[in-house]
Order: sequence, then C-alpha cells, then structure tokens
Amino acid sequence: MTTRAVALVLAAVALAACTPARVRLERGLLRVGIDPPVAQCMAGQMSEHLSIGQLRRLGRLRRLDDDIARGLTLDRFLDDVRALGDPDIVTVTAAAGFICWPLRAS
Repeated sequence: MTTRAVALVLAAVALAACTPARVRLERGLLRVGIDPPVAQCMAGQMSEHLSIGQLRRLGRLRRLDDDIARGLTLDRFLDDVRALGDPDIVTVTAAAGFICWPLRAS
C-alpha cells in the first residue's frame, strides 16, 4: 500500500469512528427539545471538540417535557449543561449554540 492509500484508509476509519458519536449526540439533542436543524448543526460542532466521556455526560441530560421543550431557549439549555459541572462542555456547547441556534424553527 502506498502512503496515500494508508492515509485515506486511516481517514476513513477516523471518520467512521466519529459518525456514531455525532449521530448519538444529535439524537440526544433532539430528545431534550432542540429543533432538528439546530441539533444537526450543534452535533457536528460538538462532536469534533468533546471527548467520548464528555459526550456521555451530555447524554445524561434530563428529557424535557413537550411544553417546556417548545419554549426551550439557549440560556435554559446552557443552564442544564452547566449543571454537568464541566467547563469544557459548557464552552463547546455555548459556542455551538451561538453558531447554530439561529437555525431553529420559528
């Protein structure tokens, strides 16, 4: 195998390893009440910057009931994320939220 072929195989393996985490993160964001386009955008941003352990901690966020989820604000969501006690998760989530929140359905 050439060096380029090895690099392509390694890149494909790395991408395949990231995809399930991104998909799980997107599903989790949907579960807590984030609109689909925002969840997809945020999952892409966050999965690149958080460890698997941090992503698992995010998975522990409580599910919001439908009435609360319809009125979910970025501040409210970040309050829930802050409760996890990990400043890196808060920083990455806040940055992704500020980038992606405008995509939400009105």
